Amino acid sequence: MSVNQHGKVFERILHAHSVPTERVIIQIRDYSTTEQIENLITYEKQLASAIENYHALGYKVAIDYFGNQHSLVSRLWKLAPDYVKFDPSLIKNAEQEPRLKNSLKGLSNLIHELNAQPIITGVETQAQIDIALNNNISLIQGNFLGQAGSVSQLQASDLIQNRWAIAKLA
Repeated sequence: MSVNQHGKVFERILHAHSVPTERVIIQIRDYSTTEQIENLITYEKQLASAIENYHALGYKVAIDYFGNQHSLVSRLWKLAPDYVKFDPSLIKNAEQEPRLKNSLKGLSNLIHELNAQPIITGVETQAQIDIALNNNISLIQGNFLGQAGSVSQLQASDLIQNRWAIAKLA
């Protein structure tokens, strides 16, 4: 199945289940193979075109694993993502390295200035949550907050169920 056909099947599934595209975030890994690095201009143009297409269809876009060894800050303003998910190594290293911990605020501010939301991923300790919050990063993912699971394992928490009941009464 071609990428284009896959996209159409994906959209039919969303439509069949009444999921608006505005509620879908497409994650694109910030990763460059050696071949892509050699053809960086072409790669970035193709990526920017794909993201522009997703945005035109109403999808949100997240760049995942930003901060890995091949990440480029310049790529962020070219791609204009809605979210930038930091590579898990950043928060792990920030817990041990004061210079990195102090520089996260600048990186977070840069991402905010690009009208995107930074997300810390790979959080495994309360100290890492504190680092994120102290650096203007309020979107956090990681096993410390809960293990990943399949849709069939999801159950609404009491808090969510109570909010749903209150919303239905209003």
